[in-house]
Amino acid sequence: MRRLYTVVQSFYATSADGERLEFKPGAALWGDLEQKGNDFKFESGPHLEWFVDRQTFEQSCVRTQPI
Repeated sequence: MRRLYTVVQSFYATSADGERLEFKPGAALWGDLEQKGNDFKFESGPHLEWFVDRQTFEQSCVRTQPI
């Protein structure tokens, strides 16, 4: 299930085409922590997929409560 997360500590992630981007505190991201494996896929903006290791995501983001 997709959930909304907020970045609390800056981190870098890589897109499917190899672009590297820094995500800074306050950014909103969509992800599903039920994914398997070490690589974690999340979305930022309209369906842009980014990849980072799961530990980095879990340490850098917090789940945002639904409105």
